[in-house]
Amino acid sequence: MKDLVNLLEQAISFNYRAGNKVPEYDTFEYWRAVENQSKLMIEESTEGEDAAKVNDPIESIDALCDELFVLAWRIEQHTQAGFDVIGAMQQVIDNNSKKVFNSYYEACAAKEGLEFKYWDEEFVVETSIHNGLPFYTVRDSNNKIRKAVDFVAVELERFVPK
Repeated sequence: MKDLVNLLEQAISFNYRAGNKVPEYDTFEYWRAVENQSKLMIEESTEGEDAAKVNDPIESIDALCDELFVLAWRIEQHTQAGFDVIGAMQQVIDNNSKKVFNSYYEACAAKEGLEFKYWDEEFVVETSIHNGLPFYTVRDSNNKIRKAVDFVAVELERFVPK
């Protein structure tokens, strides 16, 4: 993964060499620059989706690399504006980890809560083995890992510049 960090740093360097700048935080220009990078992320992700639909490995890896390239500048925009991107990402990871259960019974209880709240949807408990240990997730019909009904949303306020 340290190679990935180096590659992201190279993508950021490219942007500076190309004359891209990070506008001052919380200005009209800043938010339009973030909007533009977000649109580019959507464009590259759509290309990846299109490649997957036709089983095209070349376009798939191209889209992935383009997504990472665009993401590198998006990270730089937020970092230079004073966002604690690393802290926020760790908070999101910690929060999402609560969607993975060590206990099958806890996963079943979460599934039952979802079925009660979303009575017209189907959910399944899926078991995975990682490092020899079983873990459990609740998934919907689209295979999305779902959070329990009492799941507390991630709080990111402290990672945003004042």
